[in-house]
Amino acid sequence: MPMLPEAEARKAVVEAMHRLYRDRLMTMLGGNISVRLAEDRVLITPSGRHKGKVQPEELLVVDMTGRVQQGQGRPSVETAMHLAIYRAYPQVHAVVHTHAPLGIALGLSGQPLPALTAESAVLLDTQVVPYAPSGDPDLIAQVVEALHSSPAVLLQNHGVLTIGPDLDHALYYTYLLEDTVRIWLAARLLGENIQPLPPDMVRHIRAQGLV
Repeated sequence: MPMLPEAEARKAVVEAMHRLYRDRLMTMLGGNISVRLAEDRVLITPSGRHKGKVQPEELLVVDMTGRVQQGQGRPSVETAMHLAIYRAYPQVHAVVHTHAPLGIALGLSGQPLPALTAESAVLLDTQVVPYAPSGDPDLIAQVVEALHSSPAVLLQNHGVLTIGPDLDHALYYTYLLEDTVRIWLAARLLGENIQPLPPDMVRHIRAQGLV
């Protein structure tokens, strides 16, 4: 999939950050986004900036070692994780890390995400990675491994991370996960007899590329 020109990428990342902040999936200082600009260059949000006010010129360009190539200040504290994902998955062009409340709650519960709708079947194998400080090599390795089975991973006691071939897809998976947990919680309030999609139907949906 072609990569966005840098000016367009900056605009798209900032619009996504502001939207996620308005929707309370990012906190003032919590969360980050990156997009791949080239094989060896990544555009990423800065550390320590208000997520609802960050501007295009504040984003930084880093190489695949994390060295800043363009911009002022420090890149996100999760830069090493973003870069590890890009190295492991050449088809991934965007990474979104949020502090989505319902996603965090699901990670804390220890319960698997059920396939409640055809759309959510793509997230059925989403894994929970135990808490570790940002930048921890074992945490990064576990996140990279977990993304083999789902475009999302739950960071226990921390947040949600999603990937995609472009920023729109990564955002889609972020909102899909949060909405699926919301549906599941509402169904639990309405009764205990919740009917997720049967496993054979989930396999059919995924095999046919319907999600």
